[in-house]
Amino acid sequence: MFSRSLTVATRSNVSIERNFDADAIHSLKKTAARDILIGGAELAGLAIQAGLVDECHVFVHPVIVGRGKAGLHVSTRANLELLDTNRFYTGVVHVHYRITAE
Repeated sequence: MFSRSLTVATRSNVSIERNFDADAIHSLKKTAARDILIGGAELAGLAIQAGLVDECHVFVHPVIVGRGKAGLHVSTRANLELLDTNRFYTGVVHVHYRITAE
């Protein structure tokens, strides 16, 4: 788990890392038995830029916000192939993409 604020892991199989290390994640990805999940705008942007992300799940909420933290860093770029969409009764839309070669 990457965190700048947590000091103690809540589970025995979790370690806390302070800095994003793309090479370590590449190694983990090669040996992982399951999917690796990434959440948070800054971390997701770093992972996309490092070529670590295969698929992206985006949840669009029906709210307009005039300011706040950007969804991804301004220099983040990836080509996407739509895999699936799902609309919830709340108006939230889930969009599932595969990241493709440029």
